[in-house]
Amino acid sequence: MGMTMTLRSRLGFTLVEVLVALVVAGVVAAAAYGVVGSMAASRRAAERARERALPGAGARQTLEEWLRAAALFDGGGPFAGADRRAAGVPRDELAFAVEDGGALRPGPRRIRLWIERSTFGPSGLLAEVAALGPRAEPPETLEVARAAGALDVRYRTTVNDHVAWVDAWASDSALPEAVELRAAPAQEHAADPRAGGFPPLLRLPLRVPLRPGLRPVEGGR
Repeated sequence: MGMTMTLRSRLGFTLVEVLVALVVAGVVAAAAYGVVGSMAASRRAAERARERALPGAGARQTLEEWLRAAALFDGGGPFAGADRRAAGVPRDELAFAVEDGGALRPGPRRIRLWIERSTFGPSGLLAEVAALGPRAEPPETLEVARAAGALDVRYRTTVNDHVAWVDAWASDSALPEAVELRAAPAQEHAADPRAGGFPPLLRLPLRVPLRPGLRPVEGGR
């Protein structure tokens, strides 16, 4: 009798241990799954952030390629450049269509460039790239230069055989002869030798002819 009770108690104790072990294992597995899921989410967020940001060396080249491809066509919308300032700082906006957005964004696109100062989302010099046509794709927002705080754009035209640079342009029937784009780092990065990561090449004015056969574009400031 005594031996039977001892055997039963041992068996009961072993079952309790198994149950406890299963519960603990479940808790550990759930915690591990949560950590792995969090790491995967962080990795995906970092990948999305990298996809949204143009590399510093490629930012100027991408802007130049987009501007050279500017075109007017049915459904593309006007070439529109607005002269804007905020607290005395130029923060122009420019929107135009291209018949092909390049290898990564093929097909007709509409591109908008502007300065956004935000602590909760994309900031700096941004580019919104929207697909044109029947495809229902949401617009893609890219960070061209996160540390940018100023954007100044001018447009070249010829009036009575005299070249003039104007501060705004809006037309669905004529492109400017050329565009001059200047970006600058935000004021909070003025004392930073690296300008908060502002691409060095964007410090130089970017002058792009938009009409075939146009002679090299001169500054004229």
